[in-house]
Amino acid sequence: MNRFFKKNLVLMIVTGGTLIVVIVLIYLVVIRHGEMTRYLAETQQLIKDIQALNKQKPSPAAENLLKIKKDTQGYQIMLSELQQRFGFPFSEALDKFTRELGVETVDFEKRFREYWKENNKGGITGDQVFRMFRASLDTSDEQWNKAILEFTYEARKRTLENIDANNVEEILMEALGVPRDMSGSVVKCTTFMNNFRDILLKYIKERRVNISSDATSFSFNLTGLPEVNQMPAIVKNWNIIGDLVRRIADSKVGDLTSFSKGDINGRREGDYIFYRFTVGLYGKLDAIRQFQRTLYDAYQQNRVYVVRYIQLEKSGDGVKRLLDDEKVTGKSGITTGQNIGIQGRRRDPLRGTQQTTAPVEAKPDAGAGEKDIPFYQCKGYGQPIIGANTRCNAVFEIEYVAYVGNELN
Repeated sequence: MNRFFKKNLVLMIVTGGTLIVVIVLIYLVVIRHGEMTRYLAETQQLIKDIQALNKQKPSPAAENLLKIKKDTQGYQIMLSELQQRFGFPFSEALDKFTRELGVETVDFEKRFREYWKENNKGGITGDQVFRMFRASLDTSDEQWNKAILEFTYEARKRTLENIDANNVEEILMEALGVPRDMSGSVVKCTTFMNNFRDILLKYIKERRVNISSDATSFSFNLTGLPEVNQMPAIVKNWNIIGDLVRRIADSKVGDLTSFSKGDINGRREGDYIFYRFTVGLYGKLDAIRQFQRTLYDAYQQNRVYVVRYIQLEKSGDGVKRLLDDEKVTGKSGITTGQNIGIQGRRRDPLRGTQQTTAPVEAKPDAGAGEKDIPFYQCKGYGQPIIGANTRCNAVFEIEYVAYVGNELN
């Protein structure tokens, strides 16, 4: 054996080295196989976790990203529509204007805003920029004039201001987000205020609403000249006042006893400005309630009012008046809804307890022409007889909310 090893020493060394290498390689293969098996198990677990997450909420896949982007665009459109509720009474008129031109309002506004930002520079007025924009459009004069007429017709429904060829472009620019600065003319602004005041006083008078002498100026100084930098705010306030006065007059209150405004520039919070007004009224409670309802419903015309405070003070005692009438005439002062059914209560003489008698349907007076109908069908039945026509003094503190985030300067 020793002789064999001696003769084949080199072979034995090579064979031994090879064996060692093989053993090492086998060890490494086993270790690597174990690691691969562990990695495979972890991968399978990750796949299960991902599948579970996909079942719980939308995964950030390409399809879902497209849906998210589409939803975001939809929310932006909804937000824009909601913002239109805050101080854009001419938005419907603008829609009719653009429809007549054959374009979407959004596209028209975008194009105008881009043109305005590029060309509204020093040495040129807003009116001139608007006319330049008009010239850049591919529309005929006939089509443009027809669209202007549509805008004018619809805009007149939203304001008491007289809209004609002299101011329709200014109002159209206002609908597009440009504040009305009266072309920087103090005389033009003064004329605007005095004319608007006359229109409001005439409107009030036609609806038989009295107005105190202190309220006829609507808390503006009409004898002095306005400041140029305040003219956009002045026009804005007069437009709000015009809407308030129309709602007051249409509510058929008896008197407008006082009217005052807050800071002409309002109170700004973020992209919104709050304009404050205090209104004093006198009239029937139903009319005052009607005025309050019109304020709450104003959002339907893209105006938002917030009633911050209401003070009511009745001018008489309705119950006392009815009792006094009964003492004088010997008859009840109740004139509506009388002859109602009565469910009487009488005392049982044996038990000393009260029992309810059967309802008795009272008949209306023969002369009333309603003797053959049930009491609950009589005219005036169910209507309040105390408080409904009570005359009250009322004070409203109101804020008008306007969105100015997209206003052009």
